[in-house]
Amino acid sequence: MRRLLSLAAAAAALSAAPLAAQYGPRGGDRTAFSVEPYAAYGFFGTLPAGGPRLDGDAAFGVRGALHLTPQFALTGTWQHSSPRVDGGPRATVEHWAGGVEFDYHPREGASGIPPLVLEAGVGQVRYDFRDSFDFFGYKQNDIAANVGISSAIPLSRSVAVTYGVNDWISNWQGDQGMVNQVFARVGAQINF
Repeated sequence: MRRLLSLAAAAAALSAAPLAAQYGPRGGDRTAFSVEPYAAYGFFGTLPAGGPRLDGDAAFGVRGALHLTPQFALTGTWQHSSPRVDGGPRATVEHWAGGVEFDYHPREGASGIPPLVLEAGVGQVRYDFRDSFDFFGYKQNDIAANVGISSAIPLSRSVAVTYGVNDWISNWQGDQGMVNQVFARVGAQINF
């Protein structure tokens, strides 16, 4: 799996320069790479199959994008949160995903219309309940899909305030039920 991800990352990096040369930046406002540290608030809910209830909690994360064209980018997202389990001790929940982004600027950004960014990806959600249960620890890893919608308020050519919503969808313990965790986020996008 790591080898496949490494090959995909290398292929994306090698193809970014030729694609950028073909399409060029739109109006000089797009860059080749951006990083977005962010803060979020997550709505977790009850896990299926008699699982525990996770209280809503703050999260932090980082998102990176490699822009292949003015509209399309490869993305990577990682976030960490520590929600309370049934109002008691905290668990650790981490989400990560790799995916694609579609960046739409209505009327080319005329009249101050903010961009609309749609993203979709596949990754993993990792639960660690070691401090929440009486036995020797309980960890759960599930494949997850990440879908999101966001926008940005540019402050300068290299910095923007971003805001959006992401929905992390996974199957609890493989086939025990669907988990849907929604996060509202605000961040600072730094363009390189």
